[in-house]
Amino acid sequence: MSMNSQYLKRVMTVALVLVLACATHAMAVEPVVVLHSSPSATGWTDGVVRGLASELGDSVQISQVFLGSPTDDDEHFDAQFEQLSSQWGATSPFAVVVDGVLAFAFIRKYREDIFTASPVLYCAMPRPGPLLLSQCGDCSGVPIEYGVAETVDLIFTLRPDTTTVVGVMDGTTRSRVLRQSAEAAMEAYLDRAQILFPGFEPGDDGGLDSNTVLSVASSTPRSGAILLLGFSVDNQGNPVDTASIVRRMAEKSAAPVYVVTDQWLGSAPAVLGGVVVSGEAQGRELATMVQRLRDGEPASEMLGEAVEPQPVIDLTVLARFGLSKAALPSDARTLNAPETPEQAEEIAPTGVAALIGGGLILLVLFVLFRRRKRFR
Repeated sequence: MSMNSQYLKRVMTVALVLVLACATHAMAVEPVVVLHSSPSATGWTDGVVRGLASELGDSVQISQVFLGSPTDDDEHFDAQFEQLSSQWGATSPFAVVVDGVLAFAFIRKYREDIFTASPVLYCAMPRPGPLLLSQCGDCSGVPIEYGVAETVDLIFTLRPDTTTVVGVMDGTTRSRVLRQSAEAAMEAYLDRAQILFPGFEPGDDGGLDSNTVLSVASSTPRSGAILLLGFSVDNQGNPVDTASIVRRMAEKSAAPVYVVTDQWLGSAPAVLGGVVVSGEAQGRELATMVQRLRDGEPASEMLGEAVEPQPVIDLTVLARFGLSKAALPSDARTLNAPETPEQAEEIAPTGVAALIGGGLILLVLFVLFRRRKRFR
């Protein structure tokens, strides 16, 4: 074999190895673990994972862990840690997503013992300070900014004669922070309306349970509005079925219900809307960061930007309360458009035509059958 042939053979072998290596890298499926700050799946957690999966596709394998609620004790979270340790051992996933404040605290507490080599990406929480970030190692994320003030403005834009805004909240730090934002936004409207927080007012500071929340909803006047800031635990610290509570609130209330996250929109009976943050949008931003990690960029060198809240309105609920679509913000996204009279008129002739056509077909078949029978 000549020198040129040997050289060519070696070049082709090296090229084949490189191609196979590149193909293997391209087909590699990276494990991503998502730690949620809830005991079970919610509309928000579904949205975050849906956003991740929509951008990353089959290139990642997403595992979800529902850590629990803020009322769970240290023993509960120690058990969660032990379970994760036995599952992963000394290995680490490609990335860890911590969804919410509780999950962020969990990863900081156990960081030296689990997922030590994994970059951490947070979401569903405000941007943490440098000290807290340093406690979770190679860490960055997508901070959340709620549109509470914008939702208060939306309430009065859609109905300027609103007399009372009833804030529904629980005793969590998140709810208390959002309450401050709502009270600050209401200062512009105190000449015509009031804001109340049942269960968290002087002389009425026992918090809320599920039955009290529904009582608040049914007693809110038609001229009012309900602003749901959050209700994940009751006044005894017990987790509640928030999705069920929101549906029943909307059913019982004579006033529209507004929200600040998109997970409650579109169900029936439905809330009216709000200027909301989206779990799915946060998931998509996280996916962009995961892609940057795959390109070799450290998480600690990334600066995630908050996803801007967007006005979202359920048009069927808007019509039910007699509110005008013309008052909607120009950037509002709409859901569930009601059937218009024009659409009903288009549907009716179509149905009649279908009946007539079906009748004619049956008549022709009947005639043909009689003729065939006559000529036998």
